[in-house]
Amino acid sequence: MITDKQFEDAFTAGGWFLLTQYEETANWKDSKKDLVDYLCSKN
Repeated sequence: MITDKQFEDAFTAGGWFLLTQYEETANWKDSKKDLVDYLCSKN
């Protein structure tokens, strides 16, 4: 079981990722595999 603090930290990190990557993923025209490879190469 995780604590409330651990949940909040994980939720915040996930939200941050979605917000910072939304524009790139929303406008992506190539394959999903290429998108995943691109996003993974950024970090």
